[in-house]
Amino acid sequence: MLRTNWVYRVFCVMVVSVSLFSVAMADTRKYMLGDIDGLHYDGAGSVDHVYVDPCWWAKFSEDIHPPIAFDVQDDNCAVPGTFLFPLAPGERVVAAHFTIAIKGVHPLVSTDYFRLKTSHELEVGGHYTEWGWGPVPQTTIVTRTVDLSDALGNNLIPHMQDGVLNFRLGDDTAVDYAILTIEVIPAPSKVQDNFKSPEARAAQFRYKSLIIPIERAYAAKLKKIQSGRAVKLKAARSKFVKKLDEALKKEIQAGNLDEAIKIRDAKRRIKKTSDNSVVSIIQNNWNFKSFEARTARFQYESLVILVEKTYASKVKKIQEERDVKLQTIKDKLVKKLDEALKKEVQSGNLDEAIKIRNAKRAFEKAPLRPKPPKKTSPPPKKTVPKEVDVIRQRTEEYPKNKTDYATISNDLVFDVGMGNENYGYGFAGIEIAGVRKLRVTLKNSPRFSHHDVNSFAGFIIDYHTNNGYEKRVLLGIGLLDKERWEKAPNYGANNSGDQFVDIGMRNFYEIDLNKWAPAGWDGKTWFTVGIENAGKNNKIKAKIDTAIPIVGRQHKKDKSFTIKALIDGDTKLVITPKGIFWRNGRVKKLGKSRGNNDPTLINGKPWLPVWGKPHTTKGRDETKPFPLRIGRISNVSVKTIAIATEKNKSGIRRRTPITVYQSGENWIVSIPDREPGCMWYTLRITIK
Repeated sequence: MLRTNWVYRVFCVMVVSVSLFSVAMADTRKYMLGDIDGLHYDGAGSVDHVYVDPCWWAKFSEDIHPPIAFDVQDDNCAVPGTFLFPLAPGERVVAAHFTIAIKGVHPLVSTDYFRLKTSHELEVGGHYTEWGWGPVPQTTIVTRTVDLSDALGNNLIPHMQDGVLNFRLGDDTAVDYAILTIEVIPAPSKVQDNFKSPEARAAQFRYKSLIIPIERAYAAKLKKIQSGRAVKLKAARSKFVKKLDEALKKEIQAGNLDEAIKIRDAKRRIKKTSDNSVVSIIQNNWNFKSFEARTARFQYESLVILVEKTYASKVKKIQEERDVKLQTIKDKLVKKLDEALKKEVQSGNLDEAIKIRNAKRAFEKAPLRPKPPKKTSPPPKKTVPKEVDVIRQRTEEYPKNKTDYATISNDLVFDVGMGNENYGYGFAGIEIAGVRKLRVTLKNSPRFSHHDVNSFAGFIIDYHTNNGYEKRVLLGIGLLDKERWEKAPNYGANNSGDQFVDIGMRNFYEIDLNKWAPAGWDGKTWFTVGIENAGKNNKIKAKIDTAIPIVGRQHKKDKSFTIKALIDGDTKLVITPKGIFWRNGRVKKLGKSRGNNDPTLINGKPWLPVWGKPHTTKGRDETKPFPLRIGRISNVSVKTIAIATEKNKSGIRRRTPITVYQSGENWIVSIPDREPGCMWYTLRITIK
């Protein structure tokens, strides 16, 4: 009886201990962007310029609301940011709250928008009222908090397991600081937690109590290594900028203004860019002629490579140390479960014995570290449609370099490489007909180096017309020089290039052949994958996954229309695939400057825009769209027909120039009209 009571008491203590242990396992962590200083802007390079993920930045960098830093109190701007919260292998985020300190900078702050996005493409957003934030004053700073398990009805926590959270506010809000609070627990044990055997439950509890400090120590070491890496990258960038300063002064003294401007622009952009993105930016944008600038770039890239290799080596070392410790604990647990299994078999408790045996087997097979999440893959691979006509294929290699190569497989995998020398080339191309778009996957992650003006890596498109092959477009994927004079490959247009486009380094490309096609293109094209003077052992391996054929008429006729409106100040015409609408600034709404409600004329027919705020005659607002069947837009051009004080007068008065730019799939015709007085603008809009 005494033995029975003792076992029962131990069993109860262990049950309570395991329950309390599970609750206490969660580790609360806080991450801050910016600083708490009452909206005091600390200048360029300070903590007010928070990190923004490059993909998140690219999503809205062309938006009408330009991005600004924390503590900057400008209206009509957006404030972006990205939280990075590294998780040790096996750790899981179980709760998260987002807190932000904000102040309105314009009365229209109530219409502002707050957006959150994880790296798993889950994005939620809404106006402040939809988030339940209430009024945001213009006189004091207030804090607003979002429970990320219920962000406008969406649970973001399962999508935060890779340690990234993006956000953006706009466009009349200033941000003092932002805080992300998360609760993290280790990965659940592979051992079942419903044993009846006291020995098995004790073994399980012992296992959990031992792995927690190991995982926490690993996370602390990882954080220290990441901090050291960040410090080294920052120091390397500062040194690089200093070297560029010296190169800039030298080029100015020598009178090389073009090169000086290139170095100055590079230096400015590098100062605004995160340390993780500088290498890709300088590779994709600046091929310096200045010896000092090129040397500085080479030294910087070499130093970054060394830092990254050291970082990877240190991370691998602490992972191996962690794995050795976990394996030791795992072996002990298996041994304890074996002992519990034998005891249950001897006692005749077969159900419990089977449960322990199955748990032991599953635990033995379980990896020490969970597998990393699968990367987002491109769309499913498809073969080239039968209706697409592949006419012929060709490869070219540099004759003086015997190690260069270029091949094309039957399933359209292009493999071109430099071999063991820095100079040379390999080009592999196919002549095709009837193709409108190509979807291409990059099979490797090359690191190119620039050696002369002919250094190139990417895709080449040659367009055929009634006069033969007339135009060549070079699409660089990390290495492109517009001073190129080399004419290889010696087929197609057979020239050094008529147009140069940097499309950046990515894993997946959608190449729209219509985009750069000359007038009279008959649908026949040479598509080439090429590499030249890109550094020894560099290569490109790419595959055409899908080719979308031209359906019906090859070229759609350009759409155009004439629009006439009475404008008095900053006004924008937004052109979408489904129609057009007006966007008004803080001035009087178009058509209402002279006490009337003059309609907009489209091809001479009146359209009376319906505003979102119909009872106001000025201020920021948008109209409901005027439906037009425009479809996909590749380019928009504007010709000014007339700018006059009266509707039917001709002539063009001198006003602030009109500009056109792209924002996502839409195009914006911006009419600043900063001069006093209202004018009738007559514009011819051409859409391709």
